[in-house]
Amino acid sequence: MINYFLENKIFLSKNSTEKIFILKEISAGISKGNICHRVAKENILKHISNYPESYREIIYSGILIEEKRFTTTIPTEIIRFLNDDIYTYFLFLQLTEKFKFKPDSAFFEEILASYLDQPDLRRNMLNWSIRFCVNRNEIKALKNIFLLPFSNTEKNQAFDFICDVALFELRKTNSNFNAQTIDMHFIDLMVLGRTMSKNYKETIKKISEKVFNEDIQIMLNVIESNITLIDMDKVGLNESMQLLKRHGKRLNELFPISPYDFILFFSNILQNKPNNSKTLKEKITKICEEINQSGTYKNEELTSAQIISYRLILIVLFTNKDFEEYHKFLSAILKKYPRIFYLRSSVFPPFLLIILTQVYIKLDQYKKAQRIIQYLGKAIDNEQIYYSPYIKAAYVLAKANFLNYTGNYPNALSEISNGLEISRDNCFYTMEITFRLMKIDALKHNNDIENINEAIKQLLNFLTMHKLTMPSFTNLNKDDFDHTFNILKTYK
Repeated sequence: MINYFLENKIFLSKNSTEKIFILKEISAGISKGNICHRVAKENILKHISNYPESYREIIYSGILIEEKRFTTTIPTEIIRFLNDDIYTYFLFLQLTEKFKFKPDSAFFEEILASYLDQPDLRRNMLNWSIRFCVNRNEIKALKNIFLLPFSNTEKNQAFDFICDVALFELRKTNSNFNAQTIDMHFIDLMVLGRTMSKNYKETIKKISEKVFNEDIQIMLNVIESNITLIDMDKVGLNESMQLLKRHGKRLNELFPISPYDFILFFSNILQNKPNNSKTLKEKITKICEEINQSGTYKNEELTSAQIISYRLILIVLFTNKDFEEYHKFLSAILKKYPRIFYLRSSVFPPFLLIILTQVYIKLDQYKKAQRIIQYLGKAIDNEQIYYSPYIKAAYVLAKANFLNYTGNYPNALSEISNGLEISRDNCFYTMEITFRLMKIDALKHNNDIENINEAIKQLLNFLTMHKLTMPSFTNLNKDDFDHTFNILKTYK
């Protein structure tokens, strides 16, 4: 809307050059007052006198407003932008000119440093930067937002805005970011963030339907399959798998190991079909040996295809309770990328730590699990890692599970309530089922019969409302809960 407004009122209007010059000079001279960003009229009187007609048109267009300031001995006139977004745009225009329209690392460092104490202004500057980069199809430059120490909130908001702008540009005619130009840099962004937000899911789906490059389409279809698994969307999963089935050979070429077999594994669980775990284990053992023999690499060499494959393999091993093989595979990853936990621009390292915590809990190695939980808690509080809402929910789940396993049921229930709130707010269906099952288990051990019945009722209502089932991987409780879990699965 701001862009459309500026196009009509400034860029395509009469005396546009003079108007742009005046607005740039005003934005450069603006300072933060008690109420708003403003500049004393006397400071820009020269420019007003030189271009009186252009200045009047800017005022009449509703871009600038003149006001009296009575806090000084002699009342003075001030000028301010009527809308902060317009003010930010002209600040951004100066920034692009300073860096010769090249949004590199230094460009984003300037935003980070210049607006350190002005988070709202910095967020607006980031938004204009995102629009600028996507519009010019300079997607690689946007990785700097995640590489630099912007706040976690800023990164997640930026990620969602990237998705919004990408879809907006895709609908435009003659856009530089289009079905033909989308490349691996866009895939890298989608993998490093993986917020699982509504924007993210919609972006993956719509772009996968339009993109021309077959390899990019395959990557997006794999990501979409992962999304449908997490959402337990059987129809969407079947559609994604049918698309992937056509590209069996190319999947083996694009990924260290074809993700189709692992997606099929979870699809079978969702549909209560048997799995050939032996064949799957043989493939995992083979790729594990290949990783072990591949040498040492830097974090920068970690690819999106590897992240997708490694994540799927680790979840399959955890679901199969093959913890010995899990340790071998994780050790192989750490051998290949020994500094992977120093990677601050991706949600993959915290994912590795969270699932390792769950493994330690299952193996009754509580001290090791506790150390990781404490480290993650500090890292999240101090924003030493990049985490999405989904990763935050997974961390709370690990913490709640640890407290439940170690008999600290009141605190476990408190964390479960926190986790349920995050899951509900973000529609993390699989996570919400797991939290609800954990709540029933904690209440059961706490002998809270009345609340157990209410928790069961809420779980069944939730499943009915969203037309979901309870696959085995949603149950993280101890083995003594299996009987209760099987009974709950039979309820109608």
